[in-house]
Amino acid sequence: MNDIQDIKYLEENVRIILEPMINNVLSDNPKEPVKYMIDWLDKYLGLSNEYSLNVEKEELNLLRKKIKYYKKKYPNVDVKNENNKEKKKK
Repeated sequence: MNDIQDIKYLEENVRIILEPMINNVLSDNPKEPVKYMIDWLDKYLGLSNEYSLNVEKEELNLLRKKIKYYKKKYPNVDVKNENNKEKKKK
């Protein structure tokens, strides 16, 4: 690759990732910048990490609360049978 191609590649593919990451590093001033950047990239890519696991746990707990709420609100509805009826219709 020549210099112009390298610059174009960096502008189109790398800058969109590095710029927001560096902005976050500068605003948060982490004690361990390399670890911070690795975690940031994990979040950016949607990879499993402590942050995403906590978000999933919170979502799971919220869904469990909603299930309890609806079971109390509609005690006579049999969800298993309703699901089976939907499958049979298809």
